[in-house]
Amino acid sequence: MKSVVITSYLLCIVVALTAQDQQHNPAIYFSDGFYYEDKAQTRFYTGDYREYYDNGTVKLEMQIKDGMPEGPYIVYFENRKPQEVRSYLGTADLGGSVQKWTKAWYLAYMG
Repeated sequence: MKSVVITSYLLCIVVALTAQDQQHNPAIYFSDGFYYEDKAQTRFYTGDYREYYDNGTVKLEMQIKDGMPEGPYIVYFENRKPQEVRSYLGTADLGGSVQKWTKAWYLAYMG
């Protein structure tokens, strides 16, 4: 039952975030497991981050807090359906919340 609730919650977030307009991403830099807001890597990045396919659809979206992924981390197929959903809390990938789908949107993995 708990996994159904988590799955439903994450899919609601996916729908809500997908409905938002495409925004410019800030320039962030990734090094040694951390995201930085400056090239010199002196300030950790905090905020939303999205990557886009060439056709403008969202490819990846996540929240970052103090340089580390925090909350839902969602990778999409080009058809806008989720390919993978993870949840992070600080340095931890929350166990049991990874889900991956095939392009036809069949659940391929849930761990």
